[in-house]
Amino acid sequence: MSSEANSESGVRKRCSQCGVEFSCGATSGAQLKKGACWCQSYPAVLPMSASQDCRCPACLKQWLIDGLPGYLRSITHDKALELAAGYGSDAPIQEGIDYTIEKGHYVFSAWYHLKRGSCCGNGCRHCPYPKEA
Repeated sequence: MSSEANSESGVRKRCSQCGVEFSCGATSGAQLKKGACWCQSYPAVLPMSASQDCRCPACLKQWLIDGLPGYLRSITHDKALELAAGYGSDAPIQEGIDYTIEKGHYVFSAWYHLKRGSCCGNGCRHCPYPKEA
């Protein structure tokens, strides 16, 4: 588990992956509900083990970049849609999680398309929606 200490800017924690110290913006459950912590800008969809604790911004983002595509493939389409529905397509998009840039072009991820809520019909590389016959 990570070590914690209170400060005026929130709770100081150590990343459970790399050990770097970082600030958790939430100091109480009430603040978490208001979206006070930086981590709430990321999708909270990957399963965590009981031994895991908070990750620093860099490790959390990398964990999502590495794990989200495989996790989405491992669950049913309906479950993936259900998870994505809570994040809506109006939220700011995040490089690496919602898209990558390849040769100057945006390439949207399956996660982005699921948040969108439907297939756009453009034959996107990462389209998670079933192909119509």
